[in-house]
Amino acid sequence: MNQNSHIADGVVKQEFDRSTEKFQVITAWVGIALNLIWFISDYIVIPEYLVSFLIFRICVSVVATLALLFRKKIGISIYYCMFILVVGISMQNAYMWTLMDLAHFQKHAFAYIVLFIGVGMLVLWELKLSILIAVITIIVNLILFYFNSPLSFKEFMVNGTLITFTVGIFSIFMIRTRYRLIYNDIRIRLELEYSNKIIEQKHKEVVKQKLEIQSQKDSLEHKNKEITDSINYAERIQRSFMATKELLDENLNHRSRHAELPETSSGQVVSASATETLKQSRLLSGQGDEDSYFVFFQPKDVVSGDFYWGAKLNNANFILATADSTGHGVPGAIMSLLNISSLEKSIENETEPADILNSTRKIIIDRLKKDGSEHGGKDGMDCSLISFDFNNSKITYAAANNPIWIVRENVLLEFAPDKMPVGKHDKDSISFTQHEVEIQKGDIIYAFTDGMPDQFGGPRGKKFMHKALKELIVDISIKPMAEQKELLQSALNNWMGDNEQVDDVCVIGVCV
Repeated sequence: MNQNSHIADGVVKQEFDRSTEKFQVITAWVGIALNLIWFISDYIVIPEYLVSFLIFRICVSVVATLALLFRKKIGISIYYCMFILVVGISMQNAYMWTLMDLAHFQKHAFAYIVLFIGVGMLVLWELKLSILIAVITIIVNLILFYFNSPLSFKEFMVNGTLITFTVGIFSIFMIRTRYRLIYNDIRIRLELEYSNKIIEQKHKEVVKQKLEIQSQKDSLEHKNKEITDSINYAERIQRSFMATKELLDENLNHRSRHAELPETSSGQVVSASATETLKQSRLLSGQGDEDSYFVFFQPKDVVSGDFYWGAKLNNANFILATADSTGHGVPGAIMSLLNISSLEKSIENETEPADILNSTRKIIIDRLKKDGSEHGGKDGMDCSLISFDFNNSKITYAAANNPIWIVRENVLLEFAPDKMPVGKHDKDSISFTQHEVEIQKGDIIYAFTDGMPDQFGGPRGKKFMHKALKELIVDISIKPMAEQKELLQSALNNWMGDNEQVDDVCVIGVCV
């Protein structure tokens, strides 16, 4: 076992055999088939020995086939089956060489070279088998040369043997190099899986043993240094589950905004001076050429319990979820993957936000019943789920603990959520409420989690609070969407100062 490794060599070897066996089986069958197909070359090159060559080829192929078919019963690995096949073909080629004159000998050297090149490129086994192949090949060639070959030793060596021997040596190095690369890659993968388990275990211990955090700080920092690469890899996986920029651009960014004055749902132009001022400010700032949305996403750790997710529904509407899973860091990220998977399952049959949340809640509860606790886990998420119907100038939403805000004519309109999470709780038999809201051109819809309002900071170390966030959003709503994101991030970081970020932060704005 490697001194710096957590994985025993026997475990790595077992995984190596398991993961490469199928490829080696295919290679063995191809080798058996090609050995017989090369009989065509015998017929063309030296037909006078056709029968003896065919018999030798058939014998080698039959022995290799029997070893391959019955390897589990007789207790040999696929690598020894490959060894039997390669040894047989090598002896077969040696026999053929010793019967040929010089002209045919030079032509047949190509077959030997092809054998070693093919073995070097396709076969995986330990170095001892390569060395054994080389020794057997040399001995058999010398013995058969002595008894059978019409060539002199010099002719035998110069006209094919030396170059074939050289290719064989290179083949040994190729096999050895590929074997070690694959072996080490498997060790790294097993180490990564082991590190992921360590990450989860350590984070759970932090939650359960808050009083011991300080005493364990040095140990955790040491472990975190070892597993940084694993965490970054986990973050890439989580990102792949969330809404991509391409998806959001396609569904939220294809309209030409602010080309006209805002209209009411009845088609009448709003003439309020505040609306005109707001309109001109956006036009002058260039927002008409900017994105129609922004996503401000700042996890507490590399991976996050907060997530944003979107999908095209069967009714052609686009649905957007802004959610806060139970926990943060690795446990929160794992919970977010369960939540996203549950949402994806729900929209297969549902198109209304309330129905989607009801179905998602049931899937989450059923899944967490298997967590081993007495009554099943109570984890889940707070979530706002908005279905955009831009063609009919409306949104439909359902919300679990997270409100939705709309800024219209420089006034913030608040749409309250249901006071219950998406998960097991004392109201999980109650359906989520569905709301339909008419939207106007120029409206900006904001969805968010509680990370920013709950962040401690400022001169007195208090929470940012929803009131301050409302005032900030109204103030920045006249800005381009990209600039709004920057102003939110700046406000949060200035508020935090030297304080630690306490939770994941996610704020999304969509301009109609």
